Amino acid sequence: MVTSQDLSAKNAWWQAGDYKIEEADWEKRDMYGELLENLQHPLMLNFVGLRRVGKSTLLRILIGLLPPDSG
Repeated sequence: MVTSQDLSAKNAWWQAGDYKIEEADWEKRDMYGELLENLQHPLMLNFVGLRRVGKSTLLRILIGLLPPDSG
């Protein structure tokens, strides 16, 4: 299982605490609600689609919802 410490080690920009994901303020896409509902699902959520349809943008928006690391 991946821990928050593992993620922090691979994403040093999180440690500064002042990094803002610009996509977090963008208009939410149709799949946003579906993804948000399934974040706590016990199974892995597979997110696939054509190129350039907004998959990475949706993931960045979800990352923007994460609380800052308290450690």
